[in-house]
Amino acid sequence: MSGPRYIALIGDLVATRDLKPEARGQLQTRLGRHFAAVKAEARAGFAAWPLVTIGDEFQALFPAHAEGCRALLTLIPELLNLASPTAMRFGLGLGTLGTELREEALGMDGPCFHRARAALERARALDLPCQLDTEQGDAILWSTLASYALRQRMGWTPAQAEAIARFEGGRSWKQVAEALRITPSAVSLRQKAAGWSLYERASSALEKGLLELIS
Repeated sequence: MSGPRYIALIGDLVATRDLKPEARGQLQTRLGRHFAAVKAEARAGFAAWPLVTIGDEFQALFPAHAEGCRALLTLIPELLNLASPTAMRFGLGLGTLGTELREEALGMDGPCFHRARAALERARALDLPCQLDTEQGDAILWSTLASYALRQRMGWTPAQAEAIARFEGGRSWKQVAEALRITPSAVSLRQKAAGWSLYERASSALEKGLLELIS
């Protein structure tokens, strides 16, 4: 079925059976609240609003254009911040829909969702954080870089993650130091220990690569 192209995201939480039921429920609640906030602010770049679906899975749908790519690559780090220290995995699928577009990412079907599901299953089998399938199959180079970057991010210490999350929220490193009441040199140490420079370059390359894949 021809029509507009989308990027479907299907994600899940890893090893949540190791969590106590209360902690697992709180994590699912945090995700649900974040998805509700994204919808409430009418954030640009979404074709269908994200939501928790069954168990520990969640879905979202993005238009296959620049704004959609940016929204996708913004949402994933936000979710990792919310879930930390629990890991996540993501399956992404590029393609068309076989059903009507809905307001929320539930009850839809088609090639983009089939590919996202296949990508998620491959990520699970390979124990990797992220995989992407396009009309040409596995986008192996993009998927490898994405998995590397996300694995690096999930390895940050709480102190490193806190500093970087504030920087990603729009503050300068100087403002981050002031907010955390530590010295600029201490922030710099966290930044370097986290491998921020390499992660930032990888993130830029992922956005550029995704734009090339959808063109």
